[in-house]
Amino acid sequence: MTLYRAESGSIARVCTAIAIVLAVSLLVGCGSSSTSITETSSVGVPTSIPVPTPSATHSLPTPTLNYKEDAFAQLTATMVAERTAVALTGIPTWTPGPPPSLPGPTSTPLLGLSTDCVNQNALVPQIITCWTGDLNGHLVNVNSGREGRAGDPNQGIVILYTWGTTDTLILPTPDKVGPVQITAINGSRFTLTTVNHQPPITYILDIATRQWVNP
Repeated sequence: MTLYRAESGSIARVCTAIAIVLAVSLLVGCGSSSTSITETSSVGVPTSIPVPTPSATHSLPTPTLNYKEDAFAQLTATMVAERTAVALTGIPTWTPGPPPSLPGPTSTPLLGLSTDCVNQNALVPQIITCWTGDLNGHLVNVNSGREGRAGDPNQGIVILYTWGTTDTLILPTPDKVGPVQITAINGSRFTLTTVNHQPPITYILDIATRQWVNP
């Protein structure tokens, strides 16, 4: 009977200890939901550790124009200022006027000897052979034939003309033997032969000196 009472007392003390431990555990759990954590120091005195709070959010800086937009804005402002200044003057500072006149196209001469010569009519000199070439750096024409109906058709002639000038010279043949044609060229010396005269007669003209020379 005495042993049973002793065991009953021991059980009661154990139950009491368990109840105390549970109560302490509940108290610790409730304290952890606050903004601070309770920590027991080495001497058994609880201390409070503050929980850091998040700092205020920094606002982002206002975006600025990039260099291209800035340059375009400055260029636009300059153009507007220049147009405004011109508009306020009222009088143009420069007038171009009419465009300058340009020289017209020039004909390309057919160089060498040809029988395709142009005659205006029967009254003017009738050209049979014509030559175009260089003489001392100048472009010249040497035309041979006879005078037209306005003159003496029996008179043979040679016409010398220098391009770009008014220098035109008509040289009659030494004899009235009718039309003559160019048959040979040797430097500045031209050989001319009668067309209709029998027997044919030959003349030599030096176009550099503009003189008839002996064959």
